[in-house]
Amino acid sequence: MNVKVLTTKPQIYTAEEALKLMRGDELTATAYLESCLELVEKKEPIIKALAFIDKKNALDSAENCDFQSENGVLGGIPIVVKDVIDVLGMPTAYGADKYFTNIPNRDAVCVALLKQAGAIIVGKSTTAEFAYSKPPATVNPHNILYSPGGSSSGSAAAVSAGMFPIAIGTQTGGSMIRPASFCGVYGFKPTFNLIPRDGVKTFAESADTIGWYANSLADIRLVLKALAPTYSISDINNDITKVGFCKTPFWSIADNDMKGLVQNSSKKLDAIEIDITDIATQANDDHRLLMASEISRSLSVQYNNGYQFLSAGLLDFIKKGLSITRDQELAAHRRLADYRRKIDDIFVDIDVIITPAAPGSAIKSQRKTGSSIFNILWSASHAPCLSLPVGVSDLGLPLGLQCVGRRFNDANLLVHAERILSRLI
Repeated sequence: MNVKVLTTKPQIYTAEEALKLMRGDELTATAYLESCLELVEKKEPIIKALAFIDKKNALDSAENCDFQSENGVLGGIPIVVKDVIDVLGMPTAYGADKYFTNIPNRDAVCVALLKQAGAIIVGKSTTAEFAYSKPPATVNPHNILYSPGGSSSGSAAAVSAGMFPIAIGTQTGGSMIRPASFCGVYGFKPTFNLIPRDGVKTFAESADTIGWYANSLADIRLVLKALAPTYSISDINNDITKVGFCKTPFWSIADNDMKGLVQNSSKKLDAIEIDITDIATQANDDHRLLMASEISRSLSVQYNNGYQFLSAGLLDFIKKGLSITRDQELAAHRRLADYRRKIDDIFVDIDVIITPAAPGSAIKSQRKTGSSIFNILWSASHAPCLSLPVGVSDLGLPLGLQCVGRRFNDANLLVHAERILSRLI
């Protein structure tokens, strides 16, 4: 069988490169956007990463940018956002039946901040249904028979295919980090609640986090500066990075490729093994319980008024949430609060934890998005997480190394990640 494999080497400048050229009058925002749109025209019919695109308004915005002397941190950078995030004038379809499509009358706060920083919002990227599990038609740019991961499927695939330098996604369980690993891009999930979520469709209020993808660590930093400027400045005053290596209780689920990547990285980084077996399994279970309980409330209107338009898998998950008692939910919240304090304590002695970003490389499926088993326990910790595209499986598919930092030390995590990259590549 002949399988069409697309090149995933970025064919456009990174945001940092483009900004440098634009500030030196060697590139215009319009020309940069047009190069992205040319790649969209070429690749999107195969990748199917976009739910909506507004070329005319994007080109108008780029032209306006070219006439401005000061354009902000992301001035002239084209970006797409996950289709659970509102953009003024663009439909929000949630990856669901058209019955639920909404045309918002204002931007989500994160989108407004991106625009204030000069970014050009070109369109919406695909998502699993209401950011849960039913995948969109999006394929993995490295091999179209494989999943790009989910639920931020289109965001990761659009960056991986080189169509856009940056794309915004969300994570509740593993929806940022796993797609980053599957698609071979940098994926960042900041500290919980660091980025305002107003205007983003809620999945689970206690965990939903806005994140982003890029083809360079420098671009990840740029977006952090735009969305959370006070948390984008590192306070590191030494050149030492102490690394911890955490297998987690789910190590046996990882395949040999992923185990090899993490173990080899651990050796190169002189990492200290961290054991969280006594707390991680319960945290994983508690986080899943809260996801179910909270989505049963956040989708209550859709469930009550349009249940026939929801997938069977999502209906089952909502029903599971409806069966959870108040006491069960409160107990889970109390245990997770204690769990987060214990995870914080680990960072007294180390700077960053390395751990699998996924059980292995992308799964060969168009109906599933893969397991979040190596993501949920870190989402539950509310800690910042970053997937570094530093590995390749025996099948030639990307593997991500997940780096976890201390809560509210997002900038420090990115500094330590850069040091880790320099020692691994």
